[in-house]
Formats: sequence, C-alpha cells, structure tokens
Amino acid sequence: MKFSIVSCEFEGDIATIRMDDGKSNVISPQMLRELNHALDLLHR
Repeated sequence: MKFSIVSCEFEGDIATIRMDDGKSNVISPQMLRELNHALDLLHR
C-alpha cells in the first residue's frame, strides 16, 4: 500500500513500512498521519 510519504509492503507474516519524504530526519504531521494509518492496517 502506498501513501504519499509512507509505503507498506507485506510478505507473508512480515510487513515493511518505509517512510520517505525526501528530507533527512524530518517527521511531519502528514508523515505521522500516514504512519498511523499504515499501523492501523497492520493491526487488522
């Protein structure tokens, strides 16, 4: 699943979440929202 900054890939029982906004060490409110949504998907 791809959001604008966060992507989530599933392989069997393993999920990989990548966060890339093109900046180094920046966690924006948008990134936090997308990360939260990705984690919600994993929880289901």
